Amino acid sequence: HRDVFFGRTSEIQTVVDRLRDHPLVVVTGDSGVGKSSLCRAGVVPAILGGALDVGIARKWRSAAFTPGRQPVQAVVAALARCLQRSPAGVAAALEEDTPQFARDLRRELGPGRGIVLLVDQLEELVTLAGPLEAARAARLIARLAADIPGVRVVATARGDFLTRIAQLPGLQDGLPRALYFLLPLSTAGVREAVVGPAHAQGVRFESEELVDRLVTAGVEG
Repeated sequence: HRDVFFGRTSEIQTVVDRLRDHPLVVVTGDSGVGKSSLCRAGVVPAILGGALDVGIARKWRSAAFTPGRQPVQAVVAALARCLQRSPAGVAAALEEDTPQFARDLRRELGPGRGIVLLVDQLEELVTLAGPLEAARAARLIARLAADIPGVRVVATARGDFLTRIAQLPGLQDGLPRALYFLLPLSTAGVREAVVGPAHAQGVRFESEELVDRLVTAGVEG
C-alpha cells in the first residue's frame, strides 16, 4: 500500500534515519495508532527503495512476520524467505551454532546485500508464546540485530506491553534506546491521509469545506 500511504512522511524518515545507525528500532504507541501501517507501507518500502543507503548501496530483501505461539519458527521462516533458503536448513544451522550462523550470514551478505525483518506485534512474545520459546526468539532477534551490518530489524509493539518485553533475554539492555514512540496523526497528517490517496487516483473533492469536515472527523475520531 505504499502508493496510497500518506500522512506519515516525517515519521517514516525518522525511523529510516534511526535504522541507519541502530540495527533495531521498535515502533511503539497506543493500539490502533498506525504502527503496523507505518512499517509495512512506509518504512520497509522506503528501505527497499534505497532510503537507508548512504555511500554503499545494498540490495535489500524483506520479510514480515508476527511471532505467534511459535516465534522461533516465525523468525526462521522469515530468514529463509529473505535468504531464499529452506526453513529446515536455516533452522538446522541455528540449532547447531547460532553465533556461527551469524558469522556466516555476515559473510554471505557482504557489502552489497541486506535483509530487513519486520516483527509485527512484538508483544506476542509475552502474550502468546511460552516463556522458553519467547526467550529463545528474543535472543535470536537481538543477535541478528546486533552482530550483522547487513541486517536491520524493525518491530512494532503496543506501549502497554513494553515493561514485559523489556524483561526478555537479549532485549533488556537494547530496548530502551531502540524505542520510537509513534503519536497519533497531526491535523496536517490527517489532511494528507485524506487528500493524498484521492489525488493519487485522479479524484478531486468538490470543495475544501468537505475536506475540512473529513479532517475534523478524523482528528476527533
